Amino acid sequence: MDSGYEQKLNEYRGKLDGITKEIIDLIYERIGIVKKVGYLKKQHNMPIKVSKREEEIMNKIENMVIRKNLENSIELDPSIIKRFF
Repeated sequence: MDSGYEQKLNEYRGKLDGITKEIIDLIYERIGIVKKVGYLKKQHNMPIKVSKREEEIMNKIENMVIRKNLENSIELDPSIIKRFF
């Protein structure tokens, strides 16, 4: 095989590995903040789950994905991203 091909393939794979690590790190960071919010709400006798807020978040995520789809000519289903929230 062409050594340029292998080099480029390895470069892309390295970038993908780095992005995957960043995504996982951010998900864990988000979970940590969510726990802090829950703890703060509990301290102040506030409801943990607020349906209106959840709906706002889901709508915001869907709009962000739709906008990114248009910017990048990609068809990512917003429900895939919503699973993380």
